[in-house]
Amino acid sequence: MPMPRRTALLLAPTLLLPRAAGAMPASVAFRVMREGRPVGFHRVTVTPLPDGVRATTQLEIVVKLLGFTVYSYSHRGEEEWRGDRLVSMRARAERQGTVTELSLRAEAGGLVTANGQRLEANAAPLSWWREASMPHPLFDAVTAESLPKPARRLPGEGRRWAVEGNPGGEAVYSGPDGAWTGFTTTGEDGSSIVYEPA
Repeated sequence: MPMPRRTALLLAPTLLLPRAAGAMPASVAFRVMREGRPVGFHRVTVTPLPDGVRATTQLEIVVKLLGFTVYSYSHRGEEEWRGDRLVSMRARAERQGTVTELSLRAEAGGLVTANGQRLEANAAPLSWWREASMPHPLFDAVTAESLPKPARRLPGEGRRWAVEGNPGGEAVYSGPDGAWTGFTTTGEDGSSIVYEPA
């Protein structure tokens, strides 16, 4: 039974601009709901540093059927930011027993992964917690692959951003610090995935 895309597993004028680069978003914790039932959690802990912030991500999803695990996904990540620039990142994801790891750092002229892949200096991982990242060139927070389409600011009330593809979804932000307050996506099997505050 397939489960969500790697969730979840992340452009406006005047008053609707994302938070200023100097403001620090809050730590967040969500319950991951699949078709109305809890299947895991997603937490991001944001810690101030002398010259920036560190964000630590924990995501766990386990789907059971008749007592048997039919899908499992876990993700651990750590990002360090100085102002509006990512300076280092590490991530480890395990999907159905297959492990993927990522490590990158900022160098002159761009971001460089451990295997030599280069990304733009202003690129940002699609890890969803940071609204200010949305106008940047985005890359997959597990594989470092650049996303083919930019994030799109949605019309209407609130600050909502959508990303198409896999991973993809729709995130909601609020307040002057760009606090991440909600997330929805569609699983590979068509199931509805919704984040609820924990």
